[in-house]
Amino acid sequence: MTCRTIHFNDRNATSVKFVGNSISTTKYTPYNFLLKGIIQQFKRHANLFFLATSILSLLPFSPVNSLSNWVPLTTVIIASLIKEAYEDWQRFQNDRKVNEATVAIWRGRGLESISWKKLKVGDIVRVYKNAFFPADLLFLSCADKDGVCHIETANLDGESHLKAKQALAVTQNLLGSKFEVQCEPPNNSLYTFTGDLILGDGKFALSPNQILLRGCSLRNIEYIDGAVLFTGHETKMMMNSMNVPFKRSTLEKKLNQLMLALFITLMVMTLIGAIGRIVFSKYKYYYLGLRGKHGENSSYLMFDPDSHFLAYYLVMCNLIALYSTVIPLSLYISIEMIKFVQSTQFINKDPLMYHGNTPALARTSNMIEELGQVEYILSDKTGTLTRNMMEFSKCSFGGELYEAGKLDRGTVEKNMEFFRCLAICHSVICVDDNYHSASPDEIALVIAAKEFGFEFCRRTFDGICVRESNFEQNGDPEYVECKILNVFEFNSTRKRQSIICRYPCGRLVLYCKGSDDVILKKLADGQDNLKDSISIHLRQFGCSGLRTLCLAYKVLDKYAYESWNKKYVKAVGAQNILEDGHKQLDKVQELIEKDLTLIGCTAVEDKLQEGVPACIQSLTRAGIKIWVMTGDKMETTISIAHACKLINDQMKQFIISSETYADMNSGSQVNQDQIEQEIENKISGYLSEAKGSQENSKFALVIDGNCLVYALSPRLRSMLLDLSLTCDSVVCCRVSPLQKAQVTSMVKGAEKITLSIGDGANDVSMILAANVGIGISGQEGTQAVMASDFSIAQFRFLTDLLLVHGRWSYIRLCKVISYFICKNLTFALTQFWFTFHTGFSGQGFYDDWFQSLYNVIFTALPVIVIGLFEKDVSAILLRKYPELYSEGIKNAFFNWRLVTFWFLSSVYQSLIIFHLVILSGDKAQNSSCHLFGIWEVSTMAYTLVIVTVNLRVLLISSSITKLHIYSIALSIVVFFIFTFIYYLMDSKKNIFVLMTTLHFYRTLFVGPIVALLFDFIHQGMQRWFFPYKYQIIQERKLSSREDERDFDYVEGSKKGPSQWGDIKKAWEACKNRGMQSPIDLSSQRVQVNPSLAELKITHKPSNATLKNRGHDIKLGWAGDA
Repeated sequence: MTCRTIHFNDRNATSVKFVGNSISTTKYTPYNFLLKGIIQQFKRHANLFFLATSILSLLPFSPVNSLSNWVPLTTVIIASLIKEAYEDWQRFQNDRKVNEATVAIWRGRGLESISWKKLKVGDIVRVYKNAFFPADLLFLSCADKDGVCHIETANLDGESHLKAKQALAVTQNLLGSKFEVQCEPPNNSLYTFTGDLILGDGKFALSPNQILLRGCSLRNIEYIDGAVLFTGHETKMMMNSMNVPFKRSTLEKKLNQLMLALFITLMVMTLIGAIGRIVFSKYKYYYLGLRGKHGENSSYLMFDPDSHFLAYYLVMCNLIALYSTVIPLSLYISIEMIKFVQSTQFINKDPLMYHGNTPALARTSNMIEELGQVEYILSDKTGTLTRNMMEFSKCSFGGELYEAGKLDRGTVEKNMEFFRCLAICHSVICVDDNYHSASPDEIALVIAAKEFGFEFCRRTFDGICVRESNFEQNGDPEYVECKILNVFEFNSTRKRQSIICRYPCGRLVLYCKGSDDVILKKLADGQDNLKDSISIHLRQFGCSGLRTLCLAYKVLDKYAYESWNKKYVKAVGAQNILEDGHKQLDKVQELIEKDLTLIGCTAVEDKLQEGVPACIQSLTRAGIKIWVMTGDKMETTISIAHACKLINDQMKQFIISSETYADMNSGSQVNQDQIEQEIENKISGYLSEAKGSQENSKFALVIDGNCLVYALSPRLRSMLLDLSLTCDSVVCCRVSPLQKAQVTSMVKGAEKITLSIGDGANDVSMILAANVGIGISGQEGTQAVMASDFSIAQFRFLTDLLLVHGRWSYIRLCKVISYFICKNLTFALTQFWFTFHTGFSGQGFYDDWFQSLYNVIFTALPVIVIGLFEKDVSAILLRKYPELYSEGIKNAFFNWRLVTFWFLSSVYQSLIIFHLVILSGDKAQNSSCHLFGIWEVSTMAYTLVIVTVNLRVLLISSSITKLHIYSIALSIVVFFIFTFIYYLMDSKKNIFVLMTTLHFYRTLFVGPIVALLFDFIHQGMQRWFFPYKYQIIQERKLSSREDERDFDYVEGSKKGPSQWGDIKKAWEACKNRGMQSPIDLSSQRVQVNPSLAELKITHKPSNATLKNRGHDIKLGWAGDA
């Protein structure tokens, strides 16, 4: 392992040049912006394709004006570059503000103020109260005589609890002295640090407790002095400032496949045209009279029957430029804009998803439509389903079980070690009589110890002060200051925390608290009775949904400790040198963490968040399967699963637990193989039972982390997946963060759309592994939020996020894509049919500017309206009937069957428009009695296309509003205004003459009606004979004429909306009109969903009041909720 050596107060000794403290988060520089920005834009396949067609338009035989291709493409690229430049300028401004901030630095014997960007490794700075640390610092000294300061890390990891940092005693007077630090190289681990301080001949180990990280701020003390270790982009904060990995939604992946299909369609069209050109030239070449004219014009080469290959190549290039509108240039830009507005204006500002002052937040707009297709939710438990607000509930010691409020003085006196362990073995800090810790469990336990006479008071240089009640003499409490010799921090691998302390009397004690599956394996012999009784109590606590910890201690021999400590100090120092230094340190810690004496166990209550059962019930009705993955014990997790209705009594439980196998942790390879075989047999047996059961049977799988180690092996992985997907609910307990990610990846790998949700740092890997990651902004900081795609304040907001916003976004984007494909195919195919009438010469049917502005202006606005305001049913009905969501899971609105229909519809519309204009225009005359020429025919055809594709918006929209009407009307009006102005510039083309003919208006009236007839008939037949679920709901609403706004949504109320089964009434009404139901609704059994927690919506004649935690928001009803 590479080691960094830093010399302080001795600049001549430092030969290594470290990075500066100036930071930059910009994507570009003034020198590379143009080149790098353009390269980024052309990484999009659509932009690259249109660049190619624009280049083809420069060729002399191109059928289109090159300017009409380059202007739209350049406009799109410039608009994107302006957006990139603006966003990067904002980043630059923020960087400059940070870099120009000032800090006090020691120069000689005095302080001098310099900007952060001038700070260097090896400097010693003074940071004052409430200020931020400018770099990663080694804590030397402070205004407090005990060398303790408190910092806030909310800006770094989001945790609002203060943390204590402890300076070494030897660093109190080092401001003017030369010293050296040897430490680990820069890395992104926020919670680890290894290094040594070398002062003269002395060497002192450094730990994270002496490190002050950039981004944190100083609290509750006047100042600290610190030595700069890492600067700029080598600080841990900057090394953690990475963006969320880029994810692509399932719809976007299918869109890319569709783009490929459109490209193939384009190539087929050009191939047909090229073959037609060769055939036509072979038989009609003599008629054209072009022999011998190749030198005069290279375009004649396309007609040369003796140059098949060259003619084929030139015609292909010609037709690709002509048919390029098959692939829509503005589709991706339109989708991006729609998704951006949906996320920033609809999700971020939804008042129904506020909790206090915390809104829902879409951290990326890329995945918004993915929220409408989620099939599996993988959820953390603590802080996600539960509140993560702990309260000491029960405990067990001496073989007896006690409730928190029923402990008498005598019982406490006989079990003092239990409460001393609670008061000493923790990482809590005390500030102004308030406790702060990253772990709510620890605060609950320390408060419990205080209530029973063991009050944690403060931390000192190297110890901890506890105020103990004097039980023996029944007098005043006494202050006991214990010297902390060693601290073994808790982590997800160790699952325990240990502290070695020395009492004033010289007594050496190791206190250890942690998970029962770890502690119970480290006990000394002869404690079987106590161990059995504690195990019984642990199961009872778990069945009550309580979080448990075991406590143990060990009295240490002085000489044995000193011998062990030498090994420990050596192992700590070796972390900087050896690759496996951390493993060596763990082994040394385990040497002393054995032969422990069991003290007892604690039970802490973590209540469910409000609205969780109702939310899970709605999501389950929607066809979403919910899995829970937690580090808690099995009994606790099962109890919570029952409480939130994830598991019910009608479910058959498949339990795979390590408690079944006595040799689970044996080192014997034979036992390991035997256990794996037994787990395989169990999974196979459960799988056979599930597949052989009745159709309506429901199952729940419960498995712990130890068994997952074997079940996730390559040999058993597929069997576990099959069993898991068969079950309605899956509960994984005692799992590590890595296992959470592995399970998520396993389900995602089965082509299932997954959503992971959690609130803590241990959920980050799971959140990143899922298709969609949701972070809960809760008690455990914002690391989960920082890694997520969306953040919400409460689990219950998943109902609105998925069933309302997710479903709406999915349906809107599906309709946007279908509309784009249809309108572009319709336009391009009219060009294609015209090619057959021009000898496949590549003659353009439409004016170049008409072709360029088709997508950008004349048909752009209605599609935006669809993407932003389309609603098949209202939000209240979506909450009332969660079953509507299941259509998104089944890809009901975007599949190859629908794509085929879009293609056929476009073919039909283009044929009707083209041949209606061509056939009727053969003998048509203008007001001057002249027959229609190419200009009149193409203008009429283009007008029909514009009117038809804009009116088609009314057919595909479920909710036609004023915005729909206005957007269609405006698009058509803008087209006519542009046409008038454009043709005024050309004296040969008089639009007024064309518009004075009766034939023009007759064709304009008949054309769109006939062209849209295919869509009208198809939609009518589909709605009557093969309706979607939302269409049944629409029929129900129309037949009952009810106003869904009259429902009250009150958490816990039995009063709620009608059942899904009520749809049968509407369906009967439909049948009376002659409809035949292809759907059997008789088997639908759905309970009332009391929907939104803490919300009440009351309909009033003119307005409504929404009550959310005491905040009244007036809502004006303009239409559907």
